[in-house]
Amino acid sequence: MSKRFNRHRAIILTALALGIIAVAGGTLVWLNVYSSNDIISKQILSEANFTIFYPNITTESPTGWRLENDRTTYDKNSGVLTLHAVQVNTGKQIVLNEQPVPGTFADVPTQYSKMLTSLNEYNELQLGFGTVALTHPEELNGGQAAVANKSGTLIFAKPSTDLTDGEWGDFFGSLRIVR
Repeated sequence: MSKRFNRHRAIILTALALGIIAVAGGTLVWLNVYSSNDIISKQILSEANFTIFYPNITTESPTGWRLENDRTTYDKNSGVLTLHAVQVNTGKQIVLNEQPVPGTFADVPTQYSKMLTSLNEYNELQLGFGTVALTHPEELNGGQAAVANKSGTLIFAKPSTDLTDGEWGDFFGSLRIVR
């Protein structure tokens, strides 16, 4: 009788533990979705038809980047979403422009690499986020910009001052998907 009681007790405790884990996981997912929807307005979410990335401070990187959500804009005509991010400790800023990847990039795969060449690509970072190209576009008079092509979104990031490879890694590592 005691073996049976212990087995039932173990089953109940296991089920209880799994239930707690499921509720905690669901709460974290809900909080992530809830907070990302607060960051990007419902109007922009309904108008922009591509994957949207935003910087999010995490517990792993509390000195990371935060979004200035009051400066987020979306231009319907050009299809470009503009976000502004600030590095918490240094005050460095990045203007992030996101848009759907042009169809020509899929039709002619060399188009993306030609664009990077025209932007004076000088380095390519392999990050957890994916491949990020560092460029010095003529339009920025020697200034730096990063370019990424991920999940159907073309991302251009222009910092207020040049960033190190590590700072770029931190920035792109902080990006989360709104949807």
